[in-house]
Amino acid sequence: MTQHEQTNCKRPAQTWVTTTMLLEGLADAGNNQAWTCFVGYFKPILVGFARKSGLNQQAAEDFAQQALMEFFKSYRTGNYDRAKGRLSHWLFGIARKVLSQTFRKRRPEKSATDLQRSTSDSQPLDSFADPAAAQDLWQQQWEKMVMQICMDRARGEFDEKSFAAFEMYALEELEPNEVAERLDISRNAVYIAKSRILSRVRELIAEFDS
Repeated sequence: MTQHEQTNCKRPAQTWVTTTMLLEGLADAGNNQAWTCFVGYFKPILVGFARKSGLNQQAAEDFAQQALMEFFKSYRTGNYDRAKGRLSHWLFGIARKVLSQTFRKRRPEKSATDLQRSTSDSQPLDSFADPAAAQDLWQQQWEKMVMQICMDRARGEFDEKSFAAFEMYALEELEPNEVAERLDISRNAVYIAKSRILSRVRELIAEFDS
């Protein structure tokens, strides 16, 4: 996978691609676009998970690449049964397995300093031994990723001023009067923008991660 392949997936605002659509696309060996989109969506969550588990940036990139390849091989051999769980749970299992292998390989090299050279809010290395902590960390990364994808999609469905009102009021928590004044719209329009866009984002989240 080249850097170009990893970033060439169209943004959701242009083309709506759900996890179901991606998995169906990956079933076709010749569908390179499906794989490109899959990597574009899920490599960032894998890198973020590894960084917050204690790996530095380069080690996290290497881990993500390996986890994606493990996923691809497992999926193409028919190991994923969607009836037994969502994609997020299956990908988490692969990620945790690969990350454990990464830690085991690097510890004999006495590279703990390198492993812990991460962002200030990273989890301590030992926290990964706790399955519940690892699951919570993964879920946080997953929900952040899904929210961003669905926000991007919703942004393309509403006019610029309405979406700006939604962001200012719902996300930045500005007072509706201030939002209305800044955007030169009525206060009622601010309330309507929040209600409609928030409802649409929730629909998209359910649709994307179904």
